[in-house]
Amino acid sequence: MKKLAINSIKPAWALAALALLAAAWFGWNGWQATASGQLQAGSDSLRASVGTQATAALQSAVEQLESRRVKIALATALQRDDTEAASKLITDGWSGVEAVEWHDPGLETGYADPKAFGYGKLGVLELALQDNATRAAVVMDAGGPRLALAAPVLADGRVLTLAYVRLPLETLTAPIEAAALTDKTYLALRQGRHSVVERGDAALANGAEFGAVKLPGTQLRVVSAAPVSDGASSAMTEFLLSGLCLVVAAGLVLQPRLKGLRRRPAGEAAEEDAGAGPTLAELQSAGKLQPPEPAPTTAA
Repeated sequence: MKKLAINSIKPAWALAALALLAAAWFGWNGWQATASGQLQAGSDSLRASVGTQATAALQSAVEQLESRRVKIALATALQRDDTEAASKLITDGWSGVEAVEWHDPGLETGYADPKAFGYGKLGVLELALQDNATRAAVVMDAGGPRLALAAPVLADGRVLTLAYVRLPLETLTAPIEAAALTDKTYLALRQGRHSVVERGDAALANGAEFGAVKLPGTQLRVVSAAPVSDGASSAMTEFLLSGLCLVVAAGLVLQPRLKGLRRRPAGEAAEEDAGAGPTLAELQSAGKLQPPEPAPTTAA
């Protein structure tokens, strides 16, 4: 019985079923590609937004120190070795400052024991001295990561001292912490090869550098990533293939009916028309056909 049931399945129906399965497969791939594209677009938009906010926060902090280091009152206080007054000139009107330090341009203390001094602190001080400008970096200080700013203070064209300002890391990372991030994407603030703070799916970290938003004047950057679809085709291609398979399946199912609608041969139609009409005898018996009148006879 099973063999008869299998044999009774028409080949067209079997092919139609395969076409429907293919349509479902391509449709699923198209949906996945669409979802992946939406995640990627959202990740890119979020990275750009967070990068803009982090850049604004960093530039605001840099401008605070840059505007203070050129004050004549600051140079005067340092020339008098009044570091307390100099520190007050830095912190007045600048909320969030954790500490202000003053270091000699030779950085002898730092070079004497860089590990105890702090490699990150020494690096940002060197960079500020080299560029003669305010520079920023994330460093390990006061028992944890901090945002550090350093700038030279000049008087009569020479460097009097180097100013070092320590700020909370949240000054820079607040936009990342507040970002509306899904668990399926990844967002991080990086400096060099180190992730200062990261959120989301850490499995995506290796592919997050593409399109990174760099924070000017630093090695800091905002990176993000989203899962990539397994398929190589685009969503549009997958949906087109799915639609094509549906058309093929419909054609296979409707094939018997379409055959019946085809025009029949002219000879066959004529024979059917001829066979369908009544015969002469039937017409005569029904009184619908009168016999011919006899021809008149003439007298001899």
